[in-house]
Amino acid sequence: MDSVPTARLTAAGLSALAYGVLDPADVDIRGLGVVPGDAAAELRQLFPRRLPYLFADF
Repeated sequence: MDSVPTARLTAAGLSALAYGVLDPADVDIRGLGVVPGDAAAELRQLFPRRLPYLFADF
């Protein structure tokens, strides 16, 4: 049986991945979770980096 890559993320770390503003390695470096290398590769496929955007009227 193959082992499943695991990572521990804070809510902010998961949000950063979901919105595409951080790479999984950056999440680990910024203290927003623990992301081993094998899990980082899987997370990159699930949550690719995206250019952030904001539409707001002030």
